[in-house]
Amino acid sequence: MAHSAQESGGLEPSVTSWETLEDPEGIVEDFFEVWLQLLAIRTVAAQTNATYGRIAAATKDSKHPARASVIDVEDQYRRITTLVDGQREFLYGPGS
Repeated sequence: MAHSAQESGGLEPSVTSWETLEDPEGIVEDFFEVWLQLLAIRTVAAQTNATYGRIAAATKDSKHPARASVIDVEDQYRRITTLVDGQREFLYGPGS
């Protein structure tokens, strides 16, 4: 995730530089590559979050010590999903 965040952040100077005028296809390819990476990360995070969420819901009355870990993992994947959404918004603007 950190690598994709760095790449999306690094695209901003590329868009505003003269290099974009010389190689517009290159910047589009870079955007598409980062978009695909973010999509893959978000898909895995959202699916894993949903899985752990179902486990947490199914065990809500359980006193098993592992339940706290399940809830923690669910929360971590929810945060990853939120972070990826933020990177996508930064990359493409609000509403994308």
